[in-house]
Amino acid sequence: MRSDNIFIREYLETLKEDRELDALFPLLLSVMGFRIVTTAKESKGQNQYGKDIIAVGKDGEGKEWRYYFELKGQKDKDITDKNYSISDGVRESIVAAKDTAFSDRSIPGFDTLPVKIVFVHPGTVKMSVRPTLDGFIAKQFNEGEFERWDIYK
Repeated sequence: MRSDNIFIREYLETLKEDRELDALFPLLLSVMGFRIVTTAKESKGQNQYGKDIIAVGKDGEGKEWRYYFELKGQKDKDITDKNYSISDGVRESIVAAKDTAFSDRSIPGFDTLPVKIVFVHPGTVKMSVRPTLDGFIAKQFNEGEFERWDIYK
């Protein structure tokens, strides 16, 4: 692994969700070709229902999706037994993103796009919680409807 990749990974691992990861991530998405619909900054102080950033974009196969990105950073960078099931934790955020509808009639076709939920965290999944997380995702989502972007993504 190149040393500059280690430096970038170490930097990303230190980002706080509020005002750091929330500010940087939409810029990265834009560079990746996503159209940003809303960001955490716009809904600051309101319940975001597991949707820190909403965007429209295409997956690796060219299929267009309505993306709901939920970001966790710093103390919640790793998915652990402790932050998986707490209030506003991993599981609750994913359920809220799935259960709470978001509509935008100003973007043609937006409301008919399939939804993909992406849980973003600059850390890893600890092995003690991996079977629980994988079981939950398998029960809640069809193939392609959920992704987890960690420090290696």
